[in-house]
Amino acid sequence: MAFCYLTSKAHTLNSPVSGRGSFAKEPISRGELVALFGGHVHPVEQWNELPEHLRELSLSIWPGFGLGPISDEELSHGDFINHSCEPNCGIVGQITLVAMTDIAAGSELCFDYGTVVIDHGDGPFKMKCLCGTASCRGEVTSDDWKDPAFQARYPGFLSSAVQMLIAKSR
Repeated sequence: MAFCYLTSKAHTLNSPVSGRGSFAKEPISRGELVALFGGHVHPVEQWNELPEHLRELSLSIWPGFGLGPISDEELSHGDFINHSCEPNCGIVGQITLVAMTDIAAGSELCFDYGTVVIDHGDGPFKMKCLCGTASCRGEVTSDDWKDPAFQARYPGFLSSAVQMLIAKSR
């Protein structure tokens, strides 16, 4: 049973970024739906008990809550969209991923995990970035959203949870 949707214009292949990734099989137009993320809504306490590879596939959907698979049997193609500091996809709302640019066939689909990652109060999230792009931050953290330049880079592509935190911080 798949918990995610991945456009039929993409498929999962081996990726130099982190083992597996999703790639465009044919061109994807700017604004087009790429993926819908799904899974189980779980409190951060349950998330902390998951194996690391499953924790990495969860989205922060609200302070203290994540969304994602809780077993390997639940993994589907939409779960393998990697991070990049120069993404071609962006999050809209909580679970919708759309193309931020026109994407050529053969391109790896990626989005900036900083647009969805928040601190759940159990310590800051940090992940080494492997994207290798010219603007690579070297690390993705649960504090990325606090940077005004980061916020300005992703107008309309910050998760609802991140937008709520930005509003509360003003």
